[in-house]
Amino acid sequence: MSHNRGHNSGRYHGNRDGGGSGGGPDRHDRRPHHHHHNKPYDNRRGGYHDNRRGGFRGGYQDNRRGGGYHDNRISDDVKLKVGMLFDKSYVFTGTETFSLPDHATWFTHQPYKVSTLQHFKEDLNRTKDKLNDKDKEVWHRHTRFTNPAGNIMRTVRQELQAELLTQAWAKFYEMAGKIVPEKSDFTSVHICEAPGGFICSLNHYLKRNNPKCQWNWFGMTLNPYFEGNTSKEMVDDDLFISKTYSHWYFGGGNSGNIMNGDNIADLRRKVSSEVEVVKPLTSKSGNSETYTLCTGYRADVLSSEQLAALQKHHSLSGSDNAFFARSDIPEDFIIKFKECSQKFKNYQQQMIENNIRTFENLPAHEKNELFQTKKYAVEHYMKTVCRGLGPISDQDRLVKDIYLNGTKLNTTAMLSSDGKRGSNRRMQAQSHSEKQQERSLSWFDRTVLPLLKPISEDTTEQNIGDKLMAKMGFTAGEGLGRDGSGMKEAIKVKQLEDGAGLGYSTNPVNSAIVSCREAVQWFNFPGDQELVLSPVEGRRLSRVTNSRFLSVDTLEKLNEAETESSVLQRDDLCDLAKSVHEYYAISSIPDVCDFCSVQLGYLDKLTDFVSESMVATDLSPAMKFWTFLSKRCKVVDSFECDANSLDLLLFDTSSKKSMLENMQLLLSSLKPGGNCVVHCHKLQDRFTVSVVYILTRLFESCSLVKTEVCCPHTPDLFFVAKSFKSSDHEKLLSSVESCLDSLGRLEQNDRDIVEIVPISFLFQSDFYSFLSCINEKVSLDAFDTIIDLEKMNYEASFPSGKSNGFITKCIEETQ
Repeated sequence: MSHNRGHNSGRYHGNRDGGGSGGGPDRHDRRPHHHHHNKPYDNRRGGYHDNRRGGFRGGYQDNRRGGGYHDNRISDDVKLKVGMLFDKSYVFTGTETFSLPDHATWFTHQPYKVSTLQHFKEDLNRTKDKLNDKDKEVWHRHTRFTNPAGNIMRTVRQELQAELLTQAWAKFYEMAGKIVPEKSDFTSVHICEAPGGFICSLNHYLKRNNPKCQWNWFGMTLNPYFEGNTSKEMVDDDLFISKTYSHWYFGGGNSGNIMNGDNIADLRRKVSSEVEVVKPLTSKSGNSETYTLCTGYRADVLSSEQLAALQKHHSLSGSDNAFFARSDIPEDFIIKFKECSQKFKNYQQQMIENNIRTFENLPAHEKNELFQTKKYAVEHYMKTVCRGLGPISDQDRLVKDIYLNGTKLNTTAMLSSDGKRGSNRRMQAQSHSEKQQERSLSWFDRTVLPLLKPISEDTTEQNIGDKLMAKMGFTAGEGLGRDGSGMKEAIKVKQLEDGAGLGYSTNPVNSAIVSCREAVQWFNFPGDQELVLSPVEGRRLSRVTNSRFLSVDTLEKLNEAETESSVLQRDDLCDLAKSVHEYYAISSIPDVCDFCSVQLGYLDKLTDFVSESMVATDLSPAMKFWTFLSKRCKVVDSFECDANSLDLLLFDTSSKKSMLENMQLLLSSLKPGGNCVVHCHKLQDRFTVSVVYILTRLFESCSLVKTEVCCPHTPDLFFVAKSFKSSDHEKLLSSVESCLDSLGRLEQNDRDIVEIVPISFLFQSDFYSFLSCINEKVSLDAFDTIIDLEKMNYEASFPSGKSNGFITKCIEETQ
């Protein structure tokens, strides 16, 4: 089954949403603009209230709210209309005689356009152009109300409590009777499947209609845990995936990208004897979404040479040439394709035109017919179209430990205030022209410059306040009061950032940054699972663009700032960053107690190690710590350590090899009751977070801290662990050594180990909350500091004087 968005647009697909949400954007997408006079929606009567006229526009009501008379009897005309709405399909018949051209000619011809299809596209776009002056939110509210299938989802959720009930679930169940084989056993493959609605719908269908069927399935979709994917490319709702992880195949590179030829080497190509294009009623009527249903698999049609020719051109970039020459495509097929395109173009066009006509006023008789249509559509869907639709037992669900109701689909939604991971939520609310305008701006103009613009002051004429003051006798330039000794200028208005309230501050020193031992929050994570590494291989990455341990918006903002910020490229960046706040001014710290030593002094207070302790350090730059450590501890290199000889181990996350080697050292040489400090540059990828997870299980208590002398424009943290648990760690040590061997082998092939602990372990609520919340906090603080630096750089307003009072206090405390 193939999912098509924009079937009738020639070479490119045009799929502006003319009927509510649904249908992805394309390069020709132009969505309704925001209108300046927004009409408030009256929730009491379901109508758009026009304050200018004092009346209701649309006056939408439904039977649940009452307030109006609706005839509950279903007319024959409505039943006929609903039957037609559920029968939007076109069957390609007679294709058995078609034959494929010589594979040597594939992708060798110049691209071409079919003029009739281009005319269809232009005609549809002219209709869509009529939406450009519509208020986007009001328009979507209107089309949701006029959607004939608008009540189906709510009814199915209430009556069935189906697993992962999404719009996709409802659409698949509507089509299931046409494509699901009635066999005693079969295997299904699901491509581009996230978040999993089709799979859960198929399971529900089989449990209701073929309960004895032995069904196996696996899916491939963009891996929501692969740090090289981005939120713009994928649907990253991963809750169902995390609960059914063993059923998912993400390819050798671990990305799950179906456009990578290597990732589909194990998936068979399929050719079918019958093709049907369908638009389910539960698909929004005003968008261009259709589904191509293929049945009757013909395994002998494609030869191995033809498959090789397809794979040769299967890539992210594709080919600029046409797949087949125009002359190679039978004219009979072209005729059928034109008929199909026109049919679905007309469906969409009629719905958009009808929504435009009723946008200002929905006549009473049409409103009554609409309620009858929506009511009967639910009945027809439940009893006729979806045969055997009914509830299934909890044990028949694919995920049994929790109920996936289809509304909360993401394991990391807690990071966002609105319960979603929230990629580009503001962009989604913009009109097409607003999006295009914002994309044309540079990062500085889009992000920093709006914060530099003062609130406009009218210098050419008096504002209301000035006029009132003038009436009371005030003369500009003179002071207030009888003798003119008072204020001469009005109180300056300070503009807050969007969404910020009074008292808001971007000061990066906050509750997540400790200044003393008493401020640290310690955690303990007991666990019953045996600690053994489970390495997963994947493609080597130079940068993290997707993380489950940081919200989408925060990661995207921080990555873009680190890439585009000009101030971060300055040679004197470190001094500038420290000058943002006085407690970063450390230029006068003596060499014997430098910046790194002050950091370590804080960690000294956290770990309570004493002067006779033996310490091994692999922190970079390590030499800066040695001077400080050697005065109070016996510092040794890792190769000098004996078993159970270390009181404290310090290392950083600069490389995966270094982390595994230090993990090996910790397991073999740290004394029971010993301590550990890890400098975490970024806690964004599964590998680094896995190391932290393992350490939380090996120590009695631990914490994540960012000392006040850490660099403010980076999201680095210190992981501090106390009281190493004395137990047998032989299996864990053996698996660490095995991972080190694998890592060395993979480095030669530009591959990597991307995961060493199952992702489900990292999502354990106490650990995940502990790590992700502070990670989010320090990452936002780093972004805010970069913006502060950019503003100061633009205005040339870096502090000229430096106060070292705070750092002096730090030195005194750590010496």
